[in-house]
Amino acid sequence: PADHRGARPAQMTVRKDGRQVMRIPAHIIAKSKVQGLPKGSSMSHLELRFLDLWKRCDGLDLEPQHKFHATRKWRFDFAHPKTKIAIEIEGGEFVGGRHGRPGALTKDCEKYAEAMIRGWRVLRVTRKMIDSGAALKYIEELLKPIWLADAMEGEYGKT
Repeated sequence: PADHRGARPAQMTVRKDGRQVMRIPAHIIAKSKVQGLPKGSSMSHLELRFLDLWKRCDGLDLEPQHKFHATRKWRFDFAHPKTKIAIEIEGGEFVGGRHGRPGALTKDCEKYAEAMIRGWRVLRVTRKMIDSGAALKYIEELLKPIWLADAMEGEYGKT
């Protein structure tokens, strides 16, 4: 089925290996509020699905792969530096991805502790949170004070 612009909406498909994936149409990717990926990088389908939710919430423009520490190579998956909101997409949690490996939890905790010390608010979301809609609820709660400030003072803007 097509949406009101005649373009096909996102659809779930099953790959040969049995995993479900969401195919995101080009018009959704083009309208996502991401300002541009660093050269040579790409987004996972899970990151694209998150961006679709963020866009539905009228989220702020996000900077992908934002480096937030002067001496470490740490990056957030997405960030809005002006408001110090960071998003981390925790993929591979059930298939032995990086976050499930020994020592990774300690390294992640160190990264997030340094981010908090620097005033960042980090929203970590998993595939299950994105699929269930729980991520959408957290996004709305995270953005509520910013929308309020924007409505009252026009300080942040949502361009």
